[in-house]
Amino acid sequence: MKKFQTNNYVNAIKLSQYLNVSVPTINIWYKWYYGGFDKPADTPELPMFESCGARQTRYWRVEDLPKIKAFKDWLPHGKKGVMGAYTVNFWGKRKSKDDFKEA
Repeated sequence: MKKFQTNNYVNAIKLSQYLNVSVPTINIWYKWYYGGFDKPADTPELPMFESCGARQTRYWRVEDLPKIKAFKDWLPHGKKGVMGAYTVNFWGKRKSKDDFKEA
């Protein structure tokens, strides 16, 4: 089993705190980036993580943090962004304004 030196690597929780996003958001980024979806030509690199095996803790190199931050800063937001067609699957059932009108 590979051991990770904590001063050279960060786990998903520390990465999410550094980027100020949730761990599920990071999961979605990686599923989209490495999932075979079409990416624009100017898409920054999203460095691959390391782990000790399937369903084990993921670790990112400290020197890769600026690349991941650049990817986050590049991402357009909203349903019309590059990941919009993919992320809409995770939104769940949304209510319309009409659902809030009083009877």
